[in-house]
Amino acid sequence: MFSLARAVARKRYGIDPAELRFHLVEAAGRILPEVSRSVSGWVAKRLTHKGATVHLGTTVTSVCDGVVELSTGERFESGLIVWTAGIAANPVIAKRTDLPTNERGLIVVRPDLQVGTRAAPLPGAWAAGDAAAVPDLAVGGSALTVPNAQHAVRQGKRLAKNLVAVIRGRCTQPYRHGSLGVIATLGLGDGVFESGPIVLKGFPGVARAPRLPRAGDPDLGAEAAGAGRVGVGRLPRPRHRLAALGPAAGLRVQARGPGLVPRHAPP
Repeated sequence: MFSLARAVARKRYGIDPAELRFHLVEAAGRILPEVSRSVSGWVAKRLTHKGATVHLGTTVTSVCDGVVELSTGERFESGLIVWTAGIAANPVIAKRTDLPTNERGLIVVRPDLQVGTRAAPLPGAWAAGDAAAVPDLAVGGSALTVPNAQHAVRQGKRLAKNLVAVIRGRCTQPYRHGSLGVIATLGLGDGVFESGPIVLKGFPGVARAPRLPRAGDPDLGAEAAGAGRVGVGRLPRPRHRLAALGPAAGLRVQARGPGLVPRHAPP
């Protein structure tokens, strides 16, 4: 959006892009919780370098007559306000229970989905899904898994197996999903790609985007039904999977480059 606005301002309206002001307000202490903290910090600095103002640990308290007021007391005028609502845990968890929660109100769990930490687990308490802060072992555990249905279903299965293991006196296993990495685009020809210890920044990072699914999607799943382009690099036999999915999702399979690209079939 930043890059688009700057390009349109100059080419369509003759406005110097330097006159534009962008403010990113984030209630949490970091942006992009899907990536490691170091990469998240780099992205914030990158946006600042591009000319945006990043407000972390801040909320919007008032928007009136084009004037935005922040929880820090700062005020500024704005001609366009975009609100992106994220997923939040039910406040009952943090306010009405004694379960350990993080700054976002999510239940703190170990990699095996037992509530608590490695040093202080809570016996008999387990959590998974959108309300749990599940460490993402695909990136070393420095970030949390994305709160989507794909993770929730897999976490539920792992939790059930771990419950059986505890009852039978066996060791539990951590939740881990296969991932090719996470991509965040930061404008035209700019972004960051992270896969375990590998981090690509700038153009090399965004260049991998067409070959990967959306950040956090462990599998193709039901996303293909509404997608015009889906990366299939992680699928062991993508042509067979997509051929079976195609008729139901209205897709046709077309070979393109090293992978396959499902596209909506013409009416």
